[in-house]
Amino acid sequence: MYQNLKETSGLRFSNCDFCEKSCCDGGQFILAPLILEDVKAVYKNFLVAFARIDHKLRLVMLISNRIKPCLYYENKQCTIYDNRPPACHLYPITPFYDQVLVDSSCHAVGTQGTLLWSEGKVDASFYHERLENFDDKVQKCEQFLANLDWKFRPIFEIDGITLLEYVGVQQNSFIQMHKASLPFLKEWI
Repeated sequence: MYQNLKETSGLRFSNCDFCEKSCCDGGQFILAPLILEDVKAVYKNFLVAFARIDHKLRLVMLISNRIKPCLYYENKQCTIYDNRPPACHLYPITPFYDQVLVDSSCHAVGTQGTLLWSEGKVDASFYHERLENFDDKVQKCEQFLANLDWKFRPIFEIDGITLLEYVGVQQNSFIQMHKASLPFLKEWI
């Protein structure tokens, strides 16, 4: 269950050491929301696609197809841990487009451990540059998406969300990174 982090008080994160739930095994998370700077961080390891979510065009990263786990989850460990995507680095905190959420269903979230949110800031142990000037970054991403010429082709559907490939004529570094990530689709179909 996700709730706005700014509207929570006293939520803490203990640790993952004794958790029997595996967040990376493919059952729980399929997509991660992206902003433009995330694309740079993930396109070499994950499919970056477009999707309509909440009636808006969004950027997403495919993590799993609910059958297979994340490509980098082997022997119950992340093989790219030091270079894991921002969504993984921040979890159970999830910047979801225009708000910052916390997954209160995470077994490590509760009344013990490190306070997740205090005095308008995320605890330093969850720090990621993605959260700096977050609202400005979201607005920049929304402007980028609004300026595309809306030429897309469906490439994959999962949980009722159709992932899209950009096939328009506009070119920039983000479109090039999106296109460079498309071969990762073959891992899921």
